[in-house]
Formats: sequence, C-alpha cells, structure tokens
Amino acid sequence: WATAADRLARQIGKLEQNLKAHAGYMLTMLQDMHDNFDALEFTLRGKPAEGDPFELYFAYAPKDDLTLDFRVAQRPAVYYQCKDQKSRLFLAGERSGYAYKTLGPVPVPQINLMADPSDGHLVWSFSLSLKPGEEFLPSLRKTLETKWLSTAEGLSQLLVGAVSRGCFPFTVERAAGGIRLKWISPDIRTGQLHENVFLLDDMGKLIEYQSDRMTLSKIRYGKTADVRFKPPEELSTAYAEQPEFDNNLLTKGYSQILKMIIDLLRGPETPQQ
Repeated sequence: WATAADRLARQIGKLEQNLKAHAGYMLTMLQDMHDNFDALEFTLRGKPAEGDPFELYFAYAPKDDLTLDFRVAQRPAVYYQCKDQKSRLFLAGERSGYAYKTLGPVPVPQINLMADPSDGHLVWSFSLSLKPGEEFLPSLRKTLETKWLSTAEGLSQLLVGAVSRGCFPFTVERAAGGIRLKWISPDIRTGQLHENVFLLDDMGKLIEYQSDRMTLSKIRYGKTADVRFKPPEELSTAYAEQPEFDNNLLTKGYSQILKMIIDLLRGPETPQQ
C-alpha cells in the first residue's frame, strides 16, 4: 500500500488544480461532440470477470448506414448491417444469416443523468431501444445537452461526485499521442490503483478510453464528409432472404452484447455515477 498511497497522496494535494484542468478539456470535447456529431465509429474490446474476451466494432452515419460486428473469443457472434435500403443480420447458433429488402431499426441509446434528491449525488440510467435510424443522433445530442455535460457548473458537479466516490483525477499528461486525462480509483482490498484513462488528440477530440478490463479505441466522429469508416472484413456467410425484418432476433443479439458490456461496467475499477 505504501507506494500506491504515496502516489495518490501527491495527486490529492493537487485535487483542485487537476479537477479544473480535466473539466476544461472534457467540456471542450463534449461541446465539439455535440456540434459536429454526424458519423460515429469505434471498436470496444473487453474481458468480463467471467467469460471470454469480446470485440465490438460499431459504425453509424446518417441515411441509415450502420455496421455492427460483435465477436466473442474471436468468433462471430452478432453481425448487423444496414446499407442501400437493405439489411443483413447474423446471430451465432442460427441456421443461417438473414437478408431483408428493407432497413432494420438501429440501436438508439438513452442515457439519463439526474441528481438524487436525498443527497444531491448524480445517478445515471441507461437503456437501448430499437428505433428508426433518424432518431439515433438526436438521442445522443439530447444526452449531451443535459446541464451535467453542457455547462462548466454541471460538469464540475459530475466530476466532484466521482471524487466523492473514490475516483481521483491525476495531473493532465501531454505526449506525442495526445492529451491523457487519467482517473485513479484505489482498491482498499489489494492496494492497487485502478486506472481510467481518456486520450484526446491535439484538437481535443476523444480517440480512446482505457480501463483495467476494457478499451474503447479507434474512436472517430464528426461530420459525415470528414469521417471515412474502416470496418473489418464483411462476414462471409450464407444469407436467407426474408419477407419481413425480425425485431425479436435483433433484440436477442443486442441483449447478448449488452449483457457483456454491463458486466464490464460493474467492475470494481469503474466508479458508478
């Protein structure tokens, strides 16, 4: 514990300075996301506490251009593509993939942040709904417009809440790869310091997030004309033509993905908001 405690103590001594620096960078990043968020691409890799490692590639652009490729232990588990007014869906365990002559729905995230009236601490909830593609970006922008993510005062309250739950900002680091915003959570059981690191490029855009058990990398977002997707090779499998899109099958695939992601978010290294 001695080494970890000394390292943490030095940073706690700079808490006010570190909080101010982190809040400034994060507010600039969030404002840029809101103003320039048309297309989105990322790769998520994780290792749940129990089960096999997984990798999720996701890309979305307006006009219902969507690719989702989810692999568990490097084996295809869910593949979903919407393009050119058509869609294709594959789930491991099904007899084949399925092809549709219509666009399927897209996963629309809904993230709610609110203050607990009993103590003022911020709490969050997350849900995912299958809706038409045109609702994807407005939903994300609505989240970014909450006062917790769009104002200096609200964001400061959010970060102070993280500190009160034992997650502390470290001095901002500048390197050749960009700007590192590091948050540390001490584990009193092991004496370890769990790291959560946000990596921004020189323009202030988020390009990577790392924790002990997950990495969100190759993050690219911006105006559609400025973002060129780099998807993995398309899944090669047989697709059976279907007359109608099967929402239940797609829901089954999303449920599998969400279950593994939620397990990661419940890990000890990620402070709850």
